[in-house]
Amino acid sequence: MFLIKKIFFVVICFCILVSFVGCTATDVTKGGVETTDIYNKSLDAVKAANSYDYEIVSKESIQRALSSDPSDDVILDEELNSTEKWETEDNIKGRLIQKPLSLEMIMKTSVLQQQDAVESPALDLDSDNIELKIYVLEGKQYSYFSHWGVWNVADLRDIDWENLESINKQINPMYFLNLLGNDLAKEAVLETDEQHYILSLENDEDEFIRKVKKIVGDNSQVSEARYKIWIDKETYLPTKVYFKYELTTDIGEYVDIRVHKSELSYRNFGAIDEIEVPDEAKDAITVEEFLENNI
Repeated sequence: MFLIKKIFFVVICFCILVSFVGCTATDVTKGGVETTDIYNKSLDAVKAANSYDYEIVSKESIQRALSSDPSDDVILDEELNSTEKWETEDNIKGRLIQKPLSLEMIMKTSVLQQQDAVESPALDLDSDNIELKIYVLEGKQYSYFSHWGVWNVADLRDIDWENLESINKQINPMYFLNLLGNDLAKEAVLETDEQHYILSLENDEDEFIRKVKKIVGDNSQVSEARYKIWIDKETYLPTKVYFKYELTTDIGEYVDIRVHKSELSYRNFGAIDEIEVPDEAKDAITVEEFLENNI
């Protein structure tokens, strides 16, 4: 059920993680007023641009290991206790208009490799490659999952959120820029290259770990957390982001250990005037209708 759960997570709350492209840093300073100023100028620049293209590549390697004794502290031996290993990759491309909220997202998920999988949760679909399409506009979300082969539509205004702005925060690919906040921007290390300011955080910041845990689940142990965002010196628009973490989750008989890396790039700020739903989605059925016909 691994991939199905993953798809439902994306459909329900599209909290996208983020990206890396290497650079050579020339200056390094501990954060403070300057990093906070850069961060707030970036927020203002994104708000003024109102639209952009984005592309994301996320990789996740998962090891499901047998706990030596679920009632005791977990002791892992990779050679003896590892029962399942697999790696997935998400490739996501899309466009977003912030106001009025419109989103296009095309996501392809692939199972890259597997090892020692007795009952691999990555193989419960007919194919190791699946596609998800999401469009959000005029208060509705249109979704297509290749495994089901049907478009469905949900009225976001019927969901128990305060308003569409709260939904925007959940599905916006700028989620991690917004998540940084002045508190973490102040603690960020500032680096520069010829074209960019680079704000970076590591897992030695308690507030950073707290926010990462809020994303991935408070019951999991987070380690090796890394975050970098590249901001153009002239426009103050973000151009790329890097996000990494290692997550250990004790689920009783097993312990899941996963390493997540995401790379995100932004382009064409202010260049998108309209996003339209594909013709094949215009006859989409509701989620309730889909469930009635398939369960």
